[in-house]
Amino acid sequence: VAGKFGIMPGVNPENQTGIVFDDRSAGRTEKWTESTGVKGFVGWGYHCASNNSGAVMRFHVEVPSDGKYEVRLAYREHENRGSSVPVSVEVENQVTKLTINMRKRPPLEQGFISLGQFELQQRQRVTVVLQTENAGGVVSADAVQVIRID
Repeated sequence: VAGKFGIMPGVNPENQTGIVFDDRSAGRTEKWTESTGVKGFVGWGYHCASNNSGAVMRFHVEVPSDGKYEVRLAYREHENRGSSVPVSVEVENQVTKLTINMRKRPPLEQGFISLGQFELQQRQRVTVVLQTENAGGVVSADAVQVIRID
């Protein structure tokens, strides 16, 4: 797959609908390990962190215009993944908390799962946060996708 920086092994984020923010550009604490072991990932790979390691990853995405958007998370499912991964979506003072079972295959194309729909204003930032606290296994972080749906 051709990308800005040559040939990448995974799905090109530039060819996806909406805004796709890859894990390499996300803010993260130490204790995350980059991997390419489970195929189907977006971009160059994905990151993993152990259960209760204190690792946190933050994807910050700014939307280009007012509208209703769906926020999605990509991860690589595997039998060692967390069964109760804490994920939150932050929009200003609103925080939506979810628990994701990463042992199950994400239901949407390219390995994404919906985290919800949000009314957003131009240049408003959405932050998706993954944590390892009580995750029940390894946490996988691949990409965040934000798609305008209205």
